[in-house]
Amino acid sequence: MAKKRCPYCSQEMEPGYIYNGKDDIVWTPKDSDPSGFINFPHKDQVMLSRSLRIRTNKLKVYRCPRCKVQIIFENELEGNKKKRLTLPFTCE
Repeated sequence: MAKKRCPYCSQEMEPGYIYNGKDDIVWTPKDSDPSGFINFPHKDQVMLSRSLRIRTNKLKVYRCPRCKVQIIFENELEGNKKKRLTLPFTCE
């Protein structure tokens, strides 16, 4: 895998993780409300880490030690590799 470079200073970024409890980690647009259901984000939200309920979530992040910037690449997230669950109703 190619090394990740900081978009601000071009220094190599350090791979690591942000750990969360057993809740989803979901990116939500500024003027949107969060979903009330675990594992079922609204259509305008991005699931970054799906609730595991048994163990702690971890979110892969790259950090630039010089700029103090952290970047998440959505195509590298573990949750994006899993099938999305569907409900018989819409949570929008």
